[in-house]
Amino acid sequence: GLHSVGIGDLLCNRISLCHRRIISRSEPRCTYYREISGLGLSGLATGALLELMSPAVASCPLPLATYIAGTSGFGTDTATNTGCLADSQQGGDGQATASTSYSDPPANLSATADLASGVLTADADDADGGYASASEWDTFTFSGLPDGGAIVTATLSLNGTVTGIGTGSALLEEAGPGGTIGGDGSIDSSTFFNPSTGIPLVSSISLSFLATNGAADTVYAYIDADSGGSIVDLSDPPTLSLILPGGVTASSASGVFANFEPLSVPEPSSLALLAAALGLLAGLRAGAGRIIVR
Repeated sequence: GLHSVGIGDLLCNRISLCHRRIISRSEPRCTYYREISGLGLSGLATGALLELMSPAVASCPLPLATYIAGTSGFGTDTATNTGCLADSQQGGDGQATASTSYSDPPANLSATADLASGVLTADADDADGGYASASEWDTFTFSGLPDGGAIVTATLSLNGTVTGIGTGSALLEEAGPGGTIGGDGSIDSSTFFNPSTGIPLVSSISLSFLATNGAADTVYAYIDADSGGSIVDLSDPPTLSLILPGGVTASSASGVFANFEPLSVPEPSSLALLAAALGLLAGLRAGAGRIIVR
């Protein structure tokens, strides 16, 4: 059969959404870094047909950080890559930290995940376009909740710098007992940013869910940065935290996640002002219903 170097490169360059779709490895794809393509004539024909019929479908898998199902209940994942030609990925089920980078001028890519602090970072600075992504997840068991449970809120702060046509996204997802991340029984909150088109990077996203005593809830957080030839630096850093009602405690499967915050309660002075305002409002309503006879 005909052996060719660079068939994958041609496919990837012609398909604009190469980094957004992941398809089976058995299908035509871009050539990996330092890999020689071994397509025969039939493979060439298939690749050409793919280009002509579906120019918006990826022809190569692009590693992105993700949720890795396992038995430990916690983990981290990070990935950096410059499209279809080179990639670096680290993480997995049961890993509390992960860090990966790719540096080959003009590319400068890095991503980290640290469950102990809840910190995720993704930095993509590549004149030719590059991608960085990071994810972390942990499973929490709560105690001290009232009968029937109470609301717990997961928050992912989003701080960073975005220039030019850089874009990115962030996701929070929760799955309670019987549910799975990315599957049935899960809920999520997400955001996408593209300042060049008027979609700014928001300061945070939040996700509230009902927690009950002794039940396990898995919380998953994800960020990605797509340089697009510009700079997307989410390393300020974005941080995952859980806001708990008063008197509630939580344990994590990792044993290291400690970024819990108490639900804020108004100061006594604020409560006094609120009570006075409510009293004044009640008096006005009572006065409005009186008939004065002179």
